[in-house]
This record gives sequence, C-alpha cells and structure tokens, in this order.
Amino acid sequence: MISESIMEKLENEYIARFGDLFPNMGISREYEKEIILTCLDKGKDAYELGYFDLEKYY
Repeated sequence: MISESIMEKLENEYIARFGDLFPNMGISREYEKEIILTCLDKGKDAYELGYFDLEKYY
C-alpha cells in the first residue's frame, strides 16, 4: 500500500517537471506510482512514453 503523502509528493514532482496533471484515468495507485517513477527517471511525460494513447480513445 502506498501512503498518500508519498503519492502526493510524486504527483507534485511530476506536475513541476512536466507542467501537467497526471492522467490517472481509472488506474490503480500502484500503477500510477510505477508510471510516474518511470517518467521521472526517463525525463518524459506519460504521453511521450506511450502510456496514454489518446488517438486510441478519441
């Protein structure tokens, strides 16, 4: 289980770095954490890394 304070820090770091809210469209907090950590490590946002393909949904 992920503490909410840790997730809040990760989300804030993601927003500060990529300037956008994290698109957590119904995903688990564990998966959200995994995506955010990968994005921060690779220096690319979730869209750039292909986690959320908007073309597929719209």
